[in-house]
Amino acid sequence: MTHGVTEHSAGLVYLNQSGALNEAISDYFGNAMETADKGIAMSDPTSGFVGEYLCNGTKPLDECALRDLNDGRNAQSDYDPMTLDFDNGGVHANSTIVGGALWDMRKSLGADLADRITYRAAQNYLTPLSGFTDMRNAVTLAAKSLKVSGGDLAVIAKAFDDHGIEQGWEQKAGTHDGTTIGADVLPAYEVYSGIDEQAAQISGDVYAIGHGDAIAWGQGGAAFGITVGRFGKHHQHELAQRDAYLMDPSLDDERVVFTRISATGIGIYQAGDKGQGAIKKLVDSPDADETEPVTDHGALAYIRTTADGEQDVMLRKADGTTVDVTPEAGTKAGRLAMKHGQIAWAGGADHTYVRLYDIATGTTQSKRIGGFIFNSIGDIQFAADRVFWRENSSLFGSTGFQSAPVDDLTKAAKLRLPTGTYFAQFSVTDDYFAYSTYDAWSGLGGWSGPEKVKVLAAGTADVVAGTGAFSRVSCSSGAQLAPSLGDGQRAAWLDTSAATTDVVTRKTFAGTCE
Repeated sequence: MTHGVTEHSAGLVYLNQSGALNEAISDYFGNAMETADKGIAMSDPTSGFVGEYLCNGTKPLDECALRDLNDGRNAQSDYDPMTLDFDNGGVHANSTIVGGALWDMRKSLGADLADRITYRAAQNYLTPLSGFTDMRNAVTLAAKSLKVSGGDLAVIAKAFDDHGIEQGWEQKAGTHDGTTIGADVLPAYEVYSGIDEQAAQISGDVYAIGHGDAIAWGQGGAAFGITVGRFGKHHQHELAQRDAYLMDPSLDDERVVFTRISATGIGIYQAGDKGQGAIKKLVDSPDADETEPVTDHGALAYIRTTADGEQDVMLRKADGTTVDVTPEAGTKAGRLAMKHGQIAWAGGADHTYVRLYDIATGTTQSKRIGGFIFNSIGDIQFAADRVFWRENSSLFGSTGFQSAPVDDLTKAAKLRLPTGTYFAQFSVTDDYFAYSTYDAWSGLGGWSGPEKVKVLAAGTADVVAGTGAFSRVSCSSGAQLAPSLGDGQRAAWLDTSAATTDVVTRKTFAGTCE
């Protein structure tokens, strides 16, 4: 019931800090009603328990409770920077930090005044993406609107101070060694849209970040856009349209291309090489859907899906001519990649074949992956004269990586990495190979902490040879995933160090972090 009140007052999005605040306000009013109904004093150590009666007396209350508003947690030392894959970014795990501040305020101010302040704060002074510091400000404003005394305002300040909630607490809560280029991002793939799994697409000094809209998601809708910027520059272009979704960007030194989804069709569109200029149509046929664009030196590859379910790989050359790379009937293609005159994709209805097309010769190689009953291809990328791909297993989220020379897929070999890989993501260039992974416990649905989710990198040639000396891309304290590599050691990744999901970059790898 209290969740309904929270949803229809603040409308807090159920992700990260705003989601934890959603839980905290709901827990606060739920416990406020429970203490009144059961006659529990605020000074009682059990007053802050949440869900303590769910065990029907089979366990002590402290063992049964899901959470405790009296746990004394501090934002600067106890906030768990979880990824969006787990608990929606810690909406339950972190809720008692701000919930505890509200509960401490109630102990000191008394139930009636504290309840009125908290309700007014939720009704009038929060936005859908408000965080912990916003709640402190909202409570203070609500209290002032009720004309409370200076002493009461001091009590409120102390309650939040005691839980480490102050302006800029996120930067004090951990270590940070990168530059944020996309703050509080909702990656499109996290809401099951598009195929782009990397934090950003990079070409030279330009990056493109495909993202969703958290507020639209929180309201049961959707909106997708692309942020384009340059490393070292503050100005960014936002590619977005009110009546369409823009996703899965690819860029080269001439343009940014992307999939555009609207009520009238699905096609491939473009903007200038730095996101500037008007959005223009490249391919948008009335009798087919065009998706998964990849651009390379003016050439464009994409998937063309027709009403009969055919998924063909199309190549639009720099001169404007278009070739159906897969003219045979019954084609199923996805996970498209193109570079150095080669096009690769996952073939077959179950995506268990690696298909490789040489643009110059017009020839196609095909190889079925091992363990195809349980495995499928999840991502494909090129580097130098090799093709790399990830194999996803339906068993416990385990993943593996393979590589083969582009002139002979039969010489494919598994990459030997220093850790097991679960729900892993990767990026590769001619110079470096980088990957992120969860651990085995996370593969089973558990959360092992941010220290288990880091981006590691090593030289590409060494990784292929099985001698890669992997080092950390970043020493930041949060979880790191979805790496993307650019020129040299330029890297971008998703990072939770600032108590949200940010796209962060470094020009060089951090190293050992000792």
